[in-house]
Amino acid sequence: MPKDLLEELADSLHCTYLSDLRRADLRAFLPEAVARVSAHTYPLREWNDAVAYLFGEDVEPFDDSEQAKAFLQRPSSPPPKTQC
Repeated sequence: MPKDLLEELADSLHCTYLSDLRRADLRAFLPEAVARVSAHTYPLREWNDAVAYLFGEDVEPFDDSEQAKAFLQRPSSPPPKTQC
């Protein structure tokens, strides 16, 4: 079975659990991991699900995958010293 977007991001960042993607110290690495994924690899629903999972349900769903990808690539904080 193919991986979904969140699984790919977690694997890319060497996370043990999907919930590790929510860690504040890991958030700085997210834009780089997202940049390695084509917006067209996953359906819009998965991009919106990833945004909602990582940033909360109060984020308005996007109309296309490119917009959702750009949102996930926003810088958030200085990079921490370690990954998962």
